[in-house]
Amino acid sequence: MKILLDREGKRLKEYHVEVVNDELMITDEDGQLFKYNPLVKESQRVQETLFLEKENIIENCLFGVDINPNSVKICRLRLWIELLKNAYYKNSTELETLPNIDINIKCGNSLVSRFAIEADLRQALRKSKWTIDSYKQAVSTYRNAENKEQKREMEKLISDIKSDFKTEISKNSKEVTDLIKLERDYYLKYETTHLFEERLTKSQLKDKKQLSSKIDLLKDKIEQIKANKIYENAFEWRFEFPEVLNDEGEFIGFDVIIGNPPYKMVQPNNTSINDLEYFRKSYPIADFKIDLFHLFYQLGTFILKNGGDICFITPSSILNNVYAINLRNFINKHFNIRIIAVTHNKIFDEADVHTGIFHFEKSHFPDSAKSIKLTTELENVILKKSNFRVISQNDFKSEIGINWNLLIDSTNFSIFNKLKHLPILGNIFKN
Repeated sequence: MKILLDREGKRLKEYHVEVVNDELMITDEDGQLFKYNPLVKESQRVQETLFLEKENIIENCLFGVDINPNSVKICRLRLWIELLKNAYYKNSTELETLPNIDINIKCGNSLVSRFAIEADLRQALRKSKWTIDSYKQAVSTYRNAENKEQKREMEKLISDIKSDFKTEISKNSKEVTDLIKLERDYYLKYETTHLFEERLTKSQLKDKKQLSSKIDLLKDKIEQIKANKIYENAFEWRFEFPEVLNDEGEFIGFDVIIGNPPYKMVQPNNTSINDLEYFRKSYPIADFKIDLFHLFYQLGTFILKNGGDICFITPSSILNNVYAINLRNFINKHFNIRIIAVTHNKIFDEADVHTGIFHFEKSHFPDSAKSIKLTTELENVILKKSNFRVISQNDFKSEIGINWNLLIDSTNFSIFNKLKHLPILGNIFKN
C-alpha cells in the first residue's frame, strides 16, 4: 500500500509487505525475502522502519483489558516478541531498547467500573495539580523510561494522578452530593444555635428523625459501595487510557473494539446478589437470564466512538434464542449490522456452544439502506473463500425479523415467512 516510511520520510517502495499465516513477509523487487544485515545500510533502513512502525502501532493503537492476569502477561509477551522480530542495532554491539508497552495491556474486570464514562473530570482537574496533558506526558515517559528506577518513578506518578482523579470524582458522586445536602439541611435546621432556645414541635421532631435516618442510610450505602467486592478488580475506562481523552478530559472512545468475550450465564445460583444488582443497574440490556457476552455488546456502546466498529466472536445463540431478544433489539437500535458469519459446526472444539463472527458499526442513527453481509459458511470466511449474501438493513429486519434465522437455508425463507404470517398452521395448505 506504499505507506511505510523510513526516518527521513522516504517510502519503502522497492519492497512488498504482506501478512501470511500471521507472519509479516517482506520481499524485495526481485521477490527475495528480506533478511536483516546491520552492516548493509539499506538493510538497516528497512529493519529500523519495520521496528518503528510496529512500535508506533503497539504504543498508540493497541489497548487491551483482561480479567485473567496470565492472559495479560501472554499478550504483553507476544507484543514484545513481535517487536523483537525487527529489533535493530544502534551500533555494532547495542540493540535498540524495547519500550514499556505493558501499560497498554491491563488487568481488570472490564464490565465493572465505579465511575461512569461521562463522569465529569473538569472539576477534578480544577482542584488537582494534574492536567490531562501531564497525565498523557507521564504515560509517554513511562513507555520510554531508560531504567527501572525511572520506570518505578513514573508508575508512582501515574498511580498518584489516577488516585487524585478517583478521589475528586468520588466527591462528586450522587450519593456523596446527596449526603452533603442532607447534612447541611440537618445542621441548619437542628444544630445551629439560636438566641432563644425553642422546643421542637412534633412535626419538627419527626422531620429531624427522618433526616437523621436518611443520612445514616446514605452513609451505609457509601460504605457498602466502597466495600463491595465486585469493585475489587474494577476497571476505570474513564481514565485508564488517556489516549482516548481530549484536552478537557472528556472520554472520546475507541475506533475499533475486537474481542472474544466470556460466555457465562449470570444467575442467582452462581452469582452474588450484589453482582446481579450491579449488572441490572449498569446494563439495562440485562434480563432474567443474563449472559455476560450480552453485556459486552452494551459496554461496546459506552466505550466506542460513534461510527466505530465492534467485532466479537460470540455464541450463535444471539440469532434466535428467546433470552437474546433484548440484545437483538439493542443491536438494531444502536448499530448498523455489517457482517454476521455463523456455521452449523463448532469452530472451537473445547467450546460447548456454536459460535459466529459478528461485526457491527455504532451509530446514533442507524442507516436502513446500508448493506449487511450474511453467511452460514464461517469456515470459508476464515479461509477467505466465502460468498456473502448481501442484504440491506431494512430488508434484513423485515425478511428475517426479530429472530435472525440465518442457519435456515436461504431458499426456505419464503416458507418461514408464510408460516410467520399465518395465524393457524393448517392455513398453509390453503395456499
